[in-house]
Amino acid sequence: MKLAVPNAILFILDPSNEAAAIPEYEALVSHSDSCVSVGTQADVDGETEVSLSFVGPSGLSLVFDGHVQTPTGSIGVMTSEGASLGSIDGLTPRTRVAVWVDDDKWPSRVAIVVSGN
Repeated sequence: MKLAVPNAILFILDPSNEAAAIPEYEALVSHSDSCVSVGTQADVDGETEVSLSFVGPSGLSLVFDGHVQTPTGSIGVMTSEGASLGSIDGLTPRTRVAVWVDDDKWPSRVAIVVSGN
């Protein structure tokens, strides 16, 4: 999906986890046990391509590889305004998340790859 990302930040979390701790935005990628935040290029600079899948991308750089608590077995990508950009269900309560980008400061491509281990 392509979109102009509001406030140039995405959140990767279990969308039903009301207790998810949103990390402070300190770098391109910040994280807590229950959420990963990823900066993007500013919406005024154009659209950002965002993908969520089980398959790793080619031609991008890995900027995060860790785990997120997913108590309901779901993980999704949300904007700062609460819009869902997609989710994957049927995961384990602890989901491995890898984030790949095309630029280490203001990415216009963000690929999120998940696995249950």
